[in-house]
Amino acid sequence: MEILKIVYKETQSNNLYTAYYDGSQWHGNEKIEIASEQGSISPQSEDRPRVTVFHNYLYVVYKQFNALHVAWFDGTTWLGDLRLSDMLGNIDITPVGCPNIVVYRGLIYTVYKKRGADDALYVVWFDGTTWYGNEIISIGERRLRSPHNPSMVVFDNLLHIIYKSSDSGKLHTAVFNGTDWWGNTPIHVENQQDGISVRFNPSSVLFNDRIYIFYSVDTSNQLYSAWYDGNSWSGGIKIKEQGGNIDLRSLGSPSAEVYDGKIYIVYRFNSSSTSLYSAWYDGQSWSRDTSSHSLNADNADISLRSSSNPGMAIFPTNLETQVNWMGNLSDEVLISEINIPGSHDAAAINTYIGTPYACHNQSITSQLKKGIRLLDIRLQINLRDHHFEFMTCHGSVGSSIGINTYQTFRSLLNECKDFLENHPTEVVIMSLKVDDWSDVESNNRNTALTKLCDLLQEYPTTQFTYLPHLREVPGKIFLYNRITQDLSLGVPISWPDNTDGVYAYPSSHRVYQVYVQDRYQGLPLVGSEQEKFTKVRDACEHKNENSLEVRWNFASATWNQIFGVYIMDELLDYFGVQPASDRLQTFGWVLFDYPFTAYHTDKYGAINIVDLIISSNFNPRYRGYDETFSLSNGGHNSL
Repeated sequence: MEILKIVYKETQSNNLYTAYYDGSQWHGNEKIEIASEQGSISPQSEDRPRVTVFHNYLYVVYKQFNALHVAWFDGTTWLGDLRLSDMLGNIDITPVGCPNIVVYRGLIYTVYKKRGADDALYVVWFDGTTWYGNEIISIGERRLRSPHNPSMVVFDNLLHIIYKSSDSGKLHTAVFNGTDWWGNTPIHVENQQDGISVRFNPSSVLFNDRIYIFYSVDTSNQLYSAWYDGNSWSGGIKIKEQGGNIDLRSLGSPSAEVYDGKIYIVYRFNSSSTSLYSAWYDGQSWSRDTSSHSLNADNADISLRSSSNPGMAIFPTNLETQVNWMGNLSDEVLISEINIPGSHDAAAINTYIGTPYACHNQSITSQLKKGIRLLDIRLQINLRDHHFEFMTCHGSVGSSIGINTYQTFRSLLNECKDFLENHPTEVVIMSLKVDDWSDVESNNRNTALTKLCDLLQEYPTTQFTYLPHLREVPGKIFLYNRITQDLSLGVPISWPDNTDGVYAYPSSHRVYQVYVQDRYQGLPLVGSEQEKFTKVRDACEHKNENSLEVRWNFASATWNQIFGVYIMDELLDYFGVQPASDRLQTFGWVLFDYPFTAYHTDKYGAINIVDLIISSNFNPRYRGYDETFSLSNGGHNSL
């Protein structure tokens, strides 16, 4: 499911608020609050905020104390409120107002006009970790110049910017292919061959394979639209004179997005009112709510108000359905018959920036709420003042200085326990492995493991030598043990390192087989993603020797032991090429890094691999994704 999400600043305090539209009504009007060591922070903006969706996060860029700040939302929690210049890259940009942001070729781009400069346009970009660029845009020896921040939209796998030229005052376009810029071309429509004069830079959106722009030309604030089909521009006429005969006016360029097959615009009508309004276009005519033109949240109890137009984006949200998804399965199903999304090195989390050893940017609680049910947990065991300390980690590199150590194991268990108490139909499968014995000598390790066992017994853990039915494990942490053959630490499971696909070593405490693919290193320099995808696909298609068999399939890997190899997009393409009836019905347990990374499809909007795996368990199979689909080449525009 997708929602139309807006972020806007309150009329008096400039605090940022959010609301969303689900296709039938508006909800929310909630203030953004970010937890910090000093308590709750409420971000404020001096100008209209800008938003986009990137790696399944809602990113918000806003201006506070004349500096750009960044915050992001994972579907449950707001994070960030970081000054852009304090983030990696140390790029300090000082735009006029708050610039637009757009995702293009896996990066967030922003193009802006620097405050106090000669109207030259600059470009910066963000890879999820670091900001780059801050370069003047030039075509040949000529700089692009505008008195305002330009509009941005991705079309035909190219980044288009649309702006009022400082030289002529008319609308121009320029195009970027990821390397070079070209254009600085004036926009001409049939009835305005001398160009389009505007008050401010327009808003833009991609709809029905055309770029649509919305703008005003004078102080009446009447909205006009024009559109580009890849060859020429058309329109340049008042919306009032188009289908629907609606007089739309906006104080500044409206926010525009495509939702439910229509263009939606949200705008502030004029300076005498702070109410937000919406209208929509279905390709033929314009409409708006006839009972009340302004936006009202939750059955008109609250009117949404702002001192400027909002930022707006399409945001995927499946939290309410994914948080209890196992409760919709038959109690009689064996856990081996469930296709389960898992997290490799699940506790290697950095919610702020990507780091070499982090594998996730969402907390354990957030992962579970979004549907993860298999946690691969790595432990570091320390001896502190004659007491054993159990930490989570990812490998042993850097353990002495703590750069590869994460939360305590007890705090992770508390998160799992709290989740299961609130969602008793679910089961959390957990695999334990000691990656780092730290300062614990070999003659003291059995004692450490006894203490680990004591810790586990404080929580709702369970383990069986056989494969249980789902009715036997609800509300439980089902343990697997990659440490010893001791059943009290979980069902024993171990396999040859770096395997392309092999059965785990037998154990007297496990009466079924486990097939494992875990090729995580040694992939070729060229084609590493394709090679890893092939291993994962082959394991998904592995034919069980008998029905009592579990498949563990690691979709995570590294190139040169440093750079992550991610294949979620290849897997989505693999499943999408066939209709649901022809796809694999049972393919086991698959573990990912960054599993909630979303990819835009031609059929279902932005989806992630976790949602697809969960949908494969229900009748009809792949419910909600039953038709063929493919990943879109272009980015997601949001203005």
